[in-house]
Formats: sequence, structure tokens, C-alpha cells
Amino acid sequence: MFLIPFKFPHIDVYCVFTTRIGGVSPGCYLSLNLSFEVGDAKENVLKNREKICDKLKIKYLVDVKQVHGSNIVQVSEPLDKLEEADAMTTWLPEVGLLIKTADCQPILVAHKSGKYIGAFHVGWRANKEGYIKKWIDIFCKTYSVRPDELMAVRGPSLCPEHSEFVNYVNEWENKYKEFYNASTKTVDLWALTYYQFLVSGLLKENIFHIDLCTFCNSDMFFSYRREKICGRQGGIIWIKRKK
Repeated sequence: MFLIPFKFPHIDVYCVFTTRIGGVSPGCYLSLNLSFEVGDAKENVLKNREKICDKLKIKYLVDVKQVHGSNIVQVSEPLDKLEEADAMTTWLPEVGLLIKTADCQPILVAHKSGKYIGAFHVGWRANKEGYIKKWIDIFCKTYSVRPDELMAVRGPSLCPEHSEFVNYVNEWENKYKEFYNASTKTVDLWALTYYQFLVSGLLKENIFHIDLCTFCNSDMFFSYRREKICGRQGGIIWIKRKK
């Protein structure tokens, strides 16, 4: 199993970005697919998730039915069924918040106290509609904290060179045109997310990123733009229980 770890400084909050390597799924889902919703057999996904939990030494993974919307869920207990949402927060230790991606940006967030965490699924629609700021505002209101006390990391996702939008004007309505390259018809989603973190009140020194492209690295990552039918890797964040 090949995982990409990330550690926020000075707190017992841990993150990992999975790759497609090290699971049991066959064919186009080869091999560490973490999504039940893409056509892979349920037993394969359960085994893959169990391998992740064993490796990370966490109780369980919590995810939501991602619909490219604005809903955010506070996780206070295991979810009996998937809620439609694209963001989660929790204060529970040893519970992994899982964001599933195959080109979209997995965003993991933590408070500097190490007591509160969040996970966001940021597709281009979330960038366009400014959901990052909305979710950070809700996170701060929920836990009575300030945005300048938060840290965030962006995981592997579609790089600027492959973020093509041939119908940019219709899809984006000329929003954020400073991030659009008309000659290549691409939008720099990485730069846009960084900008939206700043607008949300995060400090520059608390914004981190892993600049690996899911489209370019076919051996490491699933990519919907490249493959259409494929699995999903994950961004996972959890709070380590204090002994």
C-alpha cells in the first residue's frame, strides 16, 4: 500500500492521501478504490477500507454522498447512512473523515488546538460558488474559533495544465477570470483554492499543498478526466487520541 502522509505542525492531527496502489479491486478499479458508488463490488471496497483503518490505526472511516453541493455535516457519531454533503467536521478522536476524489481537490483542515478537524470535497463547482469560504465560516461558528487559527492542506488533484474548460464563459459566467488562461482554455484551480483560503481568513503560513496531478500520474492515481470509469482515492484526516 502506497500512501502520502501529511502532518500538521505541533498538533496531534494526521492526514493521509491514498493512491490507487495496494488494494484488492480488479480491472478499472485497480486496486485501492475507496468508493461504493462507481461500480466496484461492495466487498472489495470494504476490504480496501479495512486495510486503510488497520494501517492508520483508526476506528473507522466516515464519508458522505458527494454531490458537488454546499452541504456540510458535523460528525458526532458513526453515520448509519450516507448523507448528501461535500464537507464534514468532527471533534471525535480516531475517526477518519474521508473525502473521495478522482481529479477534484481533497481539502483537509485542522484547528491549531488539534481539537477540531474538517474535510472538504472541492470540485470546480465548489471553487466557482465559493464553498470553501462558506464551509470555513460554518466550521468557525460551530467550534467558536477564528479562521486565522486554522491550517489547511490541499491534496493531489487535477493540475492547472489539465484543468481545461472549453465552455468557460457558460460554465464559469466569467467568475475568477484572472485564473483563466484563454490560450489554453484552462483554469488554475490550485491557485484559485489558495486565493479562496486567503479570502476565508487563513494565514499564508498555515496553507499547505501537495502538487501532484491525478491526470498526469496514471500509475499512482485514479483520474475521471483520463479514464471516465475508475475508482476513487481518498484524503483522510483524523485526531489522534491522547493517552
